[in-house]
Amino acid sequence: QLQENIYGVMVHLSVKCAKSE
Repeated sequence: QLQENIYGVMVHLSVKCAKSE
C-alpha cells in the first residue's frame, strides 16, 4: 500500500516537472 502511494507521488512530480518545462 505504501509503495503504491510513493509511486503515485513520483508520477505526480513527473507530470509537474513536464508541465513546468
